[in-house]
Amino acid sequence: MEGAWYGSCQHSRCQVRDLRFRPSAVLSSEVLLTMIRSLLAVLSLCLWLAPVATATPHARHAIKPAPRVVIRGEVLAGNPGAFRSLGVVERKAVFLQIPAYQTLVRERLSRTNPRYHFLLRQANDAFRAAMTRVAVQNGVDLVVETGGVSAVGLEIQDLTAGVVREVSPRRRR
Repeated sequence: MEGAWYGSCQHSRCQVRDLRFRPSAVLSSEVLLTMIRSLLAVLSLCLWLAPVATATPHARHAIKPAPRVVIRGEVLAGNPGAFRSLGVVERKAVFLQIPAYQTLVRERLSRTNPRYHFLLRQANDAFRAAMTRVAVQNGVDLVVETGGVSAVGLEIQDLTAGVVREVSPRRRR
């Protein structure tokens, strides 16, 4: 196999010697030293950028302990799976101030009376509208019935007084 491309050259001026693969000759000390320097440069860059990455707002929030919230009562508004602030409303106190509910109680209507359902629907609509307005004004995402939630690390706002003000007959004038 004279003249093969991987063999030795017969010319005196040619510097080509044996081009066959030899694993021991592949990684010379210079190549190995260059690879080690590159690896050290990448590691030092990562260590230098590590404090910058942890200073972002998301990283600081991840370090902050999450509040513990247990909801046992009825959720009146909002999503219990995703909320930032929490409020409670005492439903009975609010309903006693709604004119449609006062009429329902005063006339002692039975469930079989059609007027009962009409007045109850009016009272529920008034309650829900007033509760939603007060929750938005106070920046509350989740509203639960009073006594139906316990939270550690999160402030619970009582919205009952605001909702009563919204549904009171004097407010409508």
